[in-house]
Amino acid sequence: MRKFPPAPSGVTASRTADHVIGAAVNLVLLALVNGTPGWRAVPFLTEEAAPAAALLTVALWVGVGVHAVLLLAGSPARMQALGDVVSAAFGVAISWELLRTFPVDASAGSALEVTLRGVAVLGLLVAVVAVVDGLTRVVGRPRGTAHVDQHPPPEPVEPDLEEALVEDTRAGADGGLSRMGSR
Repeated sequence: MRKFPPAPSGVTASRTADHVIGAAVNLVLLALVNGTPGWRAVPFLTEEAAPAAALLTVALWVGVGVHAVLLLAGSPARMQALGDVVSAAFGVAISWELLRTFPVDASAGSALEVTLRGVAVLGLLVAVVAVVDGLTRVVGRPRGTAHVDQHPPPEPVEPDLEEALVEDTRAGADGGLSRMGSR
């Protein structure tokens, strides 16, 4: 089993709490979606919502699994990013299914229909951005694209080289340009 470097204790406690809370929220949502009466109790959803509800159920179970793995592994950055990609991919699938079938019993152009379609489009866009962001964190930055903070400090100039440069400048090592202006 691969050992990961330990994180500072405050970070570890925070990540542990994040994953425990995340898994618990997913389990509560699973109970609400699949319990009695479940998603069918929402008055404006039709039976055509069943495929989206099934996708949501799978996504919530995957979320519980992702949180459990990250909790056990200590939440290394790339593994966290991979979990984010998987979770966001389910968000894309669910949003797409909702937009494709639009299982809502609302009259065309009503405030409810416009609002729910807007929320589904926004969910799709956010999920796509989250997938792209997660993939960039899984793969890492391409070489040569380090942030400004990641550049090494400039190497100090050797004192004798610096003195030689100053002497050359004083001696007219500018190719005679300083003498041309004094004629």
